[in-house]
Amino acid sequence: MRTILLTAVLLLAACAPIQVGRSFDPGPFLEQVERGQTTSQQVLTWLGPPQSRGEIIDADGRQFIRWLYYYGQGKPPKFADLSFRILEIHFAADGRVAAYNWSGEKSE
Repeated sequence: MRTILLTAVLLLAACAPIQVGRSFDPGPFLEQVERGQTTSQQVLTWLGPPQSRGEIIDADGRQFIRWLYYYGQGKPPKFADLSFRILEIHFAADGRVAAYNWSGEKSE
C-alpha cells in the first residue's frame, strides 16, 4: 500500500508545474525606463526587490551594480509550455540605469 501511495504521489508531482524565481510584471519598467535618468528607487517601486544583486566590471574597467529579476514556469517532463522572463539591469555609480537586458514575454 505504501509503495502504491508513494508511486501515485511521485507521478502527481512529476505532472505539477515547476516555478523558478518570483513572478514580476516588466511592463512599467520597459515602458518608463530612461537610460541615465531612471533611478534604482524607481525600479524598486515598479518591480520590487531583485532576486539577485551583483557587480559587473566591463572590458573597459567600468563598474556597474547588477540587479537580476527572473521567473520561469513549465510542466515536466517535456516543458512544452515553458515560459521564462529575465530582466538584468545595470546601474552606474550614481544609482541610475546605465543599461538593461530583457528576454521573455511582457505580459504575466
